[in-house]
Amino acid sequence: MLIRRLLKFARLTFVEKLLLLEAALLITLVRPAILLIPFRRIAPLLGHERVESPLEISPAQVFKARQIGWAVVTMSCRTFWQATCLVQAVTAQLMLKRRGISGTVYLGAIKDKENKLLAHAWIRCGSEILTGASGSKQFTVIATFAPNSASSHRGNK
Repeated sequence: MLIRRLLKFARLTFVEKLLLLEAALLITLVRPAILLIPFRRIAPLLGHERVESPLEISPAQVFKARQIGWAVVTMSCRTFWQATCLVQAVTAQLMLKRRGISGTVYLGAIKDKENKLLAHAWIRCGSEILTGASGSKQFTVIATFAPNSASSHRGNK
């Protein structure tokens, strides 16, 4: 199994390898930051609250965003610790921001059958959800974060 993974990694392009490395590094930094730093201090890194990024972006940005989503999800499954949906969304947003691509981080909540509050985070870039797509539609959006220049669209969906 290790040999198969190494061969698969060897077949990746240099850019893909760099994206995986960047995602791994950021996940490693973001997880303890989320655990140790109050969210109100992390939120400004994600953008402005109640702002959403545009649904229409260039094909080149769509391609880069998909690569970023792939790298974050791929590395999240290969960490020795739990890379939660929030860690993934924050990591992807930082990677998008670094490339000048606007994305929206969504924070959602729902009550389960036992009336317990569950939370979920995901990120959308253009019309695609890059991380946290699974189950995101069942959550009620309680906050959005995007770069202020992303769009004049304010408010939750």
